Amino acid sequence: MTWHSTGKVTNLNSMSAEQMKAIMENADIKNRRCIYENDDILVQHLRADYPNGTKDATMHVSLKKDGLLYRSETGVTSVQG
Repeated sequence: MTWHSTGKVTNLNSMSAEQMKAIMENADIKNRRCIYENDDILVQHLRADYPNGTKDATMHVSLKKDGLLYRSETGVTSVQG
C-alpha cells in the first residue's frame, strides 16, 4: 500500500493488524454509498478524512460467494477540500 500523504510504501511485514485497525478506526467516513450490488459483487464509494488532514476518495469492490464477502480490492485517490 502506498500512502498518498507521504509516499511511504507499507506491506504486511511493516504494519501489524492492530496498526491498520487503528488507522481505520480514526478515519471519518463520509458519503458512503453503494454504487452497484448483485449476488456476485458489491461496489461502494466513500470519502475518508484522517486526523492528519488528508482526505481520500475510495472505490471498494468486493466479490461475494454464498452471500459473504470473500475478496476485496480498493482504489484510492487523494482529494483536496
